[in-house]
Amino acid sequence: MKRVWLGLFGFLSLGTVAACYSPDLSGVHYICDENNPYCPDGLTCIAGTCAKPGETPINGDLGGNSDLGTSPDGGMPAVGCKSGVGFALGGDVFACPGKFSTFRGIQRGDQLCAGGYALCSQAGGADLARCKTLSGFFASTTPERRDKNNTDPSKFVCEAPKGGNDQRLFTGCGHSAQAPTYEIPNACAGFNQVVDCYVGGAWGCFSNTELKDADNTVATDGVLCCKM
Repeated sequence: MKRVWLGLFGFLSLGTVAACYSPDLSGVHYICDENNPYCPDGLTCIAGTCAKPGETPINGDLGGNSDLGTSPDGGMPAVGCKSGVGFALGGDVFACPGKFSTFRGIQRGDQLCAGGYALCSQAGGADLARCKTLSGFFASTTPERRDKNNTDPSKFVCEAPKGGNDQRLFTGCGHSAQAPTYEIPNACAGFNQVVDCYVGGAWGCFSNTELKDADNTVATDGVLCCKM
């Protein structure tokens, strides 16, 4: 009988401990991506981490993995970006990071912009000097072209590729960690930086591909969104 009571006491004690145990999960971060975009209720997938809409990532994302890169403002809430997180450049222009690809069936480039905003075609009032400090490249819809065999920026032309040996670039600002970016001596649509876009590249496209349908595989890169 003594053993029975002892066992019962142990069971009740264990049950009491279990009932009182309530771990703090506030520091737990859920990882997500385009292949697994699901998050717990109340959270949405922002830059590879499940977060509350409009929540500011830490060091680029909520898991500390710098998915948005580093910048002077650290990636602050941005009304022009659909995710709620990006970089305000002034003049109602926002740099909105995120992968996009019509080809791979994830969001289009223009879907990085919030309602009331659209992909920029001009630099407008954006602070391009500030944009250059960002670790990602942010593109506008205005194309530039170059000969596939010539990477001399002084030879680039501010117009869409005409076919043949032309390769497409997108004007914008910043510096991509994976895609070739160039400083151009002659501004195009107010921009003096471009990113290379070609089949098989970190930014993938054909010579006639529009920005919204390009294949951006770099999470820290993105698009420029302007108020409509």
